[in-house]
Amino acid sequence: MKKIVLIVLAVLAVSFTAAFAVATAPPDSVLCIGPCKGEAERKFGFLYSYFMDVATTCGEADASRGILEELNPDLARTVDEKNAKFALLAAKERDRTLTVQERAEYEKDPWRVKPNQGSLLYQHLFSEAAETPELPLVVTPCSRNGFHLGQSGYDSYCEGFTHLSVGYRADPGSLRLSPNFLSISEANNALFDRLRRAGKLSGRMKELHEIAVQDDISREAAKKAVATSPALDIAPDEVDDAIAAKFSELRCQLWLTRMITPLE
Repeated sequence: MKKIVLIVLAVLAVSFTAAFAVATAPPDSVLCIGPCKGEAERKFGFLYSYFMDVATTCGEADASRGILEELNPDLARTVDEKNAKFALLAAKERDRTLTVQERAEYEKDPWRVKPNQGSLLYQHLFSEAAETPELPLVVTPCSRNGFHLGQSGYDSYCEGFTHLSVGYRADPGSLRLSPNFLSISEANNALFDRLRRAGKLSGRMKELHEIAVQDDISREAAKKAVATSPALDIAPDEVDDAIAAKFSELRCQLWLTRMITPLE
């Protein structure tokens, strides 16, 4: 009998401890596993995609940088380190002090910005004033800083002299193994966990939900504005483009008004 009482007391103690932990923990840190956590992560990822779309479309390059810092702080720090290194190489190349070995090592670095149309390394450029042909600069900066859209979504991020490949799933292929690869799906889940542990998830979800709702409102307003426009102003085959242009204008007006930035 005494043994049974001790067991009951132990169970009650554990239950009280667990209940106290849940009651005193930040709301977002309460345990949610299995289907519950998976559904919450999917909702967070869906809402975050709205935020990324608005921020990268309407914001300056620093908006994209803020998203990278929020999604993967370690990757953002590596970008800074690589930029500092590549900037020094670019200065040496302009001063004609970059060595062949340094150039070769740079060309092997997956973080570098590659030429858009193949390698220009061996395409000599001749000048009337030069006695010997000059090679084009190899250490080149991004044409535009920020996230870049491909055919099926974001496929790259560029900043300064540094380039990242971007994808949405945990691709088991060679791209997934590259050190300069950002998986948005994995980064979303990691950010979800960090915000939940810090007790900031509900606040961030509320903000993201407001952005998504405003985006839908802007889209419907754009459709209405175009539908009520004079027919002679918009050709039948230009209606979709007109809606897209008006939608972009309205959503960016909201962005500038709210000045939304990722939470620290």
